Amino acid sequence: MNASELAAILPQGSLFSACRADELADLLALSTRHDMKKGQTLLLQGDPGDQVLILLSGNAKVTMVAMNGREKTPQCNLRGVTNNRLSGHTDTR
Repeated sequence: MNASELAAILPQGSLFSACRADELADLLALSTRHDMKKGQTLLLQGDPGDQVLILLSGNAKVTMVAMNGREKTPQCNLRGVTNNRLSGHTDTR
């Protein structure tokens, strides 16, 4: 993938959508692409916040373990890019 291809698929208003082509090229040079299959885990609750994930296609399900040990699916509005601190708006009601 090159910078032009990435720019074409970034959602409007996402974190990197305002980047210039040279900035996206720098981002890609520092990136590793991972193709995931349905059901594979991207990250786990408690993982260190040392990476940024850009979902290029498909869907991701966010779940977390509540204090009582039950799995919970928070309502999330992730605007194109997230880090493993789950940036964006999260409503855990």
